[in-house]
Amino acid sequence: MLIQTTLFTASLLSMVTTTPITREAKTECTVEELPAYLSKCQLKVPSSPSHLTLGVGTQNYTCVGVGTYGYLGANVVLLDTSCTPEDEQDTLTEDTWAAYVQDGNVDFNAVHADERNVGDYHFETDLPLFTIGDQSMYAIVSQQAKSTDKANFNEWELKAMAGTKTDLATEVYQVSTKGGIAPSSCNVDTDGGLVLAVPFVATYAFSS
Repeated sequence: MLIQTTLFTASLLSMVTTTPITREAKTECTVEELPAYLSKCQLKVPSSPSHLTLGVGTQNYTCVGVGTYGYLGANVVLLDTSCTPEDEQDTLTEDTWAAYVQDGNVDFNAVHADERNVGDYHFETDLPLFTIGDQSMYAIVSQQAKSTDKANFNEWELKAMAGTKTDLATEVYQVSTKGGIAPSSCNVDTDGGLVLAVPFVATYAFSS
């Protein structure tokens, strides 16, 4: 998910960030017990998160001089999953991937139209910014756990950045991730300056 923010540059970041949209937080259910599939994560997700969402979007990269992809940031729509029936929770990531990722592209029009859409996650001034309704938080990586599945992302714990607006939460966990990984190499002559947007789906659990 997140590589070091020192890799980002303002010129590259401007190509992949989006203007945040203020939405009403539409959560109708309280997460009283963590879904069973999240108990399998290496990172310990809080048992009663304030918001439980599924992120659908892209991790963005560009080809750098050494012939590998450098990280630019992410464009992610957050879908409220607190009301997901128990019998649908284990397949939530795969079902969402099948619904919104076609031919290697995310159908952002469909994702934005999803009635569960409560916010977004993108990069602003080199920092990840999470927004749900009119609440937001800038975050920094505090802990990482390597995934046992090399096809998927690592798990991440992020903390609210000190000195910034943090009325959404104090920490957020990215777990149960599918996709989002760039190829191991690239050709600067043909790929340099281009943005590679790699689809991914992940659970984001917010806690205060």
